[in-house]
Amino acid sequence: MSINFSGISNQRILGKILRFPLQFIPTTTVMPILQGKLKGKKWLIKSGQHGA
Repeated sequence: MSINFSGISNQRILGKILRFPLQFIPTTTVMPILQGKLKGKKWLIKSGQHGA
């Protein structure tokens, strides 16, 4: 059984609490994607930062 983490809204308090620690991951980090269509591919942390 897996949890759909992307289904947890970032507008709700639970979503904010769960996402809080992510801001401490260095922008040079490369992580594997664990679920979804791109499972097994690599995710660049800095790829999600707009205007940075």
